[in-house]
Amino acid sequence: MNDSPTASSPASADAGPAPSATLLDRVGPWPLRVAWFLLPFTVGGALDAVLDGQRRSLVLVATALAWASWAVSLLATLVAHPASLTALRLAGPAVSLGALLAVAVGRPALATAVPAVVVGCSAGALALSASTADRCVDGASYGSEQRLALRIPTSLLAGPLPLAWLCVALGVPTGPLLLASQRWVLGGVLTVIGWPLAGLAVRSVHGLSQRFIVLVPAGFVLHDRAALLDPVLFSRHAMVRLGPALADTDATDLSLGAAGLLVEVRLVQPLDVPVRTGRRQSEMRSLEAVLFSPARPGRRLQQAAAHQLPVG
Repeated sequence: MNDSPTASSPASADAGPAPSATLLDRVGPWPLRVAWFLLPFTVGGALDAVLDGQRRSLVLVATALAWASWAVSLLATLVAHPASLTALRLAGPAVSLGALLAVAVGRPALATAVPAVVVGCSAGALALSASTADRCVDGASYGSEQRLALRIPTSLLAGPLPLAWLCVALGVPTGPLLLASQRWVLGGVLTVIGWPLAGLAVRSVHGLSQRFIVLVPAGFVLHDRAALLDPVLFSRHAMVRLGPALADTDATDLSLGAAGLLVEVRLVQPLDVPVRTGRRQSEMRSLEAVLFSPARPGRRLQQAAAHQLPVG
């Protein structure tokens, strides 16, 4: 399987074996772009069924919000950048859930319902894929570096991240839709409260888009402001081993509780690392080994081996 860790050792200056690519890596962002382009022609039909017979002002506002969200997200599929990843992580679940709800509430014809569900769920899944995350975070790379996404911590997936998504998904459209329904007081209050709250939620989600490792000529950098005060460079010559974490490892865990296989980097001698101990607190620790949580760890180790890091 492509995600299996590959053991290698930088015994010579020659490049290591090229990492195997998944199907999504080979085809690039085009499936996501095509799915997003098709949303107005598929999910849009199901939304029309929901809005059929509603007040004209409500239909106009809902349509404007839907088109604006679609346009911003389509731009995110075209431009590889961490901000694009934030937009897609917010829009992906909204598209999938919106398609399902539109079909359940609007009860459109089968010829409309099936494409809406298939395209909507496909677009959402592609937006949240590890391949999309890698492409977006690497879009901000410069020079010879390569940026690779880290996994989202399980503790955030279990509560805070869905809550942030709800703040955006409900906070942005609810107030304007109530105003369009001429519910002036409630609509105004929810707009004044919902939009700033959504802005804070977007900022929080964007912080997750700025968590990655960076392969550089000297080794690799762990860039994770949630776990570290500043990015830390692990020099190639300072590493003893880079590989899957052992069950009885004594390495310091900087994965923030991410699920799945962790990767361990063990050093020749202790390195001073600025570890966060709270939202605004940190302390310098002298560490001999560190655990972190890259997305698709097997492929990451293949890439590290090709980068002449001591994978084993």
